Amino acid sequence: MPLPRVIFVVDDEPILGRTVVRILRDPAYAMHVFDDPLVALASIDESRPDLVISDHEMLQMTGLDLLRKIRARRPEVRTVMLSGGPLGDQVRAAVARGEIDRLVQKPCLNETLRAVVRELLGSS
Repeated sequence: MPLPRVIFVVDDEPILGRTVVRILRDPAYAMHVFDDPLVALASIDESRPDLVISDHEMLQMTGLDLLRKIRARRPEVRTVMLSGGPLGDQVRAAVARGEIDRLVQKPCLNETLRAVVRELLGSS
């Protein structure tokens, strides 16, 4: 049996992070939820995530800043940004340049998020 794929979910609103975990619940995934992006960033070398899903609007740092820092340290990690608000040109440019693998607008259909995760992790 293959090892589970490690997914970090980062959102400073704990209920939203748990909602993403519930949507993606699958024995093929080892889910880690962080309500502090700095703690998530400090954990990437130890836990070695395959995918990081981050909210954009957070108090400690933006999702864009977090995902850029993760990509700089671990370029193989796939990234998804969730956002429920208007996005600036900086975020759209980061997606266009490939700094972020996918942008998912909230609210989204559960199956949309599942499909994005399957696609990025290369699973069916």
